[in-house]
Amino acid sequence: DGEVTIIEYLRTAIPGTTESDVQFAIDCYSEFEFPDYVPPPELSSSQLHEIREIFNTFDKSGDGQLTLSEVKAGIGKSAMCVNVDEYFASFDTSNDGLLNLPEFIELMKSYYICGVGSM
Repeated sequence: DGEVTIIEYLRTAIPGTTESDVQFAIDCYSEFEFPDYVPPPELSSSQLHEIREIFNTFDKSGDGQLTLSEVKAGIGKSAMCVNVDEYFASFDTSNDGLLNLPEFIELMKSYYICGVGSM
């Protein structure tokens, strides 16, 4: 029928898996209560301070907003694997072509929480 059951999958993925193994796993996980909502991790005060410092360093005009060119100049070649234009636009929630501090914090949050590879 073209469909694979969990037992068939597990027998292929983990040779020797029996139906009782699968039932045991189902019983174990059905007793575990998964929360409906898990809040995202928060930045520490030192991380927020560092992000504000980076923002101020990038903000060459001192107007409290970052242009795309300011961000590109600030990061240099450190984000070569990222399309900076698209990344910038995805965090420009006000759609004004600029990043204010809250937008920049959200952009940097993915870097700080998810790690260097996510930016």
